[in-house]
Amino acid sequence: MHYKKVAIGLALCLSIWVTSCAAYIPSEPTSDSESASNSFSSEETSDKSFPILTSVTDANLKTIVGSSSESGFYEIKSVQAEHYIYYTDYSSQQQVILCPIPNCQHNDSSCPGFLPSDSVDYAGIFVCGNKLVLSSSAPSHQIPVALYSMDLDGSNKKLLHQFSASETPQDPVLFDGQAIYYVLSKVTYATDGKSPTYSSSLYKLDLLSGKNDEVLLLSSQDSIIGTVGGNIVLKSIISNQYNLYVVSPDGKKKLLDFTWSTNYPYYVTDNEIYIMSDDLDIQCYNYLDKEVSTIFLPDELHSAKGITFDGFWDEKLFFIVFESDNSIKEIAVDVTSNEAKDISLCGLDSSGQRKRPICIAAEFADSFLVETGTIDDSQSQRALISKDDFWAGNPNYNYIKNDF
Repeated sequence: MHYKKVAIGLALCLSIWVTSCAAYIPSEPTSDSESASNSFSSEETSDKSFPILTSVTDANLKTIVGSSSESGFYEIKSVQAEHYIYYTDYSSQQQVILCPIPNCQHNDSSCPGFLPSDSVDYAGIFVCGNKLVLSSSAPSHQIPVALYSMDLDGSNKKLLHQFSASETPQDPVLFDGQAIYYVLSKVTYATDGKSPTYSSSLYKLDLLSGKNDEVLLLSSQDSIIGTVGGNIVLKSIISNQYNLYVVSPDGKKKLLDFTWSTNYPYYVTDNEIYIMSDDLDIQCYNYLDKEVSTIFLPDELHSAKGITFDGFWDEKLFFIVFESDNSIKEIAVDVTSNEAKDISLCGLDSSGQRKRPICIAAEFADSFLVETGTIDDSQSQRALISKDDFWAGNPNYNYIKNDF
């Protein structure tokens, strides 16, 4: 799962602007070796699909690691050397420790939102329907990964599954309405204890019963990358090339006729993958249509020192651009029109100077939840902002209040 070092404020996961001063309430969230002749047709993926299948964690690195529901945003944060589950309520625009217990001091294991440092080094949380799933581990105390479920208010916390020290569950995680699907990596050693063997399998964990079943044995470097027609899309490495497979609910694995070099960075959305080549052209492959299209980035970016994917919001790909003068900027490219736009809003340092591009944490139909600070707990600030203001570059933030 997303293993965020909770001793740090915000770590890599990762994954707009009117002049009213009234409290802004967002609209509802928007929706995050066989022959190629054996690949699924559109009809086959529809007939052999899971009941529901959605991504509940991300296949991409994110600056802000968390999970959004219709009413709020959940994340793990560190405050004064202690670790907590925080909940940002969109309606009240308040960030609080996730805890349903009246007058709780949030300082011991009776509080579901408190994660003690003596048993948690890494943690992540994600929404699955009307439940939360918490993953945690503490390698410094020889505590392997465990998964817990709880209600959206933090109540009814229970252990779902305890992994062994040789097992590591991987992002992303898919959810079918009752069970989650994930890739589990394992390492075993020969009798001499020095010769490791690595393996991976696709697993299904039922959130109601806690039953954890192997669906399919995979190659050690296989990973989930998306969904198509209700089926799972897996990425595999063969001879320095990424290959894509579709897995049906009965565990059958079919090859998609598309490969790309492991040297090329990529970004994954629900049904597509975007791949950046050496000449900065972006190849887009649609899993369902099996079509490849090209997005051309602006010519001026070819002189930049570097460029990297930064997210996919409002049907636009976001890129961080490292300029030759060591400055940093962000652009967004419309995946339909190829139109590129500079993002003028940015985070500031303690003296009010431009520090870095703004970070988007969650998207709604007409607004974003953003981080306006410097990824530093003493200065960072969360806010809601309308998409109109964001794209116009108007910093009309409706700041989230917090209790710390």
